Amino acid sequence: MEGGDNGLIVRSATYLFEAMKACEHNTPNGQKPFTMRASYFEIYTEQVNDLLRLDNAPRDVKWSSRDGYYVDNLLLVDCDTLSDVISVLNEGSRNRKVGTTMLGSCPQNTPLPPLLWKLALTLHRGQSSSFFSC
Repeated sequence: MEGGDNGLIVRSATYLFEAMKACEHNTPNGQKPFTMRASYFEIYTEQVNDLLRLDNAPRDVKWSSRDGYYVDNLLLVDCDTLSDVISVLNEGSRNRKVGTTMLGSCPQNTPLPPLLWKLALTLHRGQSSSFFSC
């Protein structure tokens, strides 16, 4: 997942940055009409863990009529460039749960199943936001 990766997440972030840049040309004084923030979390054994916080205390899933379901108190990182998004990916990947499985032939760093992780990119414009997840 290092910088040379052109997988879905990197291509999606590249597309979003290009779209944001195109919108900048249509605003007065070159103001940024959007800001991008990234969060990265995993769901393991029915617990949601923020992969960007060292305490890694389980987070609550909540509901609001405005935002729908969301994970409470996730660390949101402002991302101005694609390199910032890749840094979030790398940091979160280092904090994922890894260990051995019951199968003796598996490598030591095999992710513990069942595991789901998610990188969320949020575009903010004033008071409204759009949510994209990979």
